[in-house]
Amino acid sequence: MPDNLRDRLMLRSAVASTFAASLEMAREGILKLQQTRTFGPIHIKNSKPSLEPANDDRDGS
Repeated sequence: MPDNLRDRLMLRSAVASTFAASLEMAREGILKLQQTRTFGPIHIKNSKPSLEPANDDRDGS
């Protein structure tokens, strides 16, 4: 999460949005999620490694 999210409500909203997006990407097969125990950490993996560069690497800047 960005360091500038000091407002607790904004931080909670950002965490919830990120989690919801991760679940959707897992449902679509883009990500793999793994959690080995209740309330344990959730591990995220790319399900299909891409040969394409990341968005921030495309223009060389």
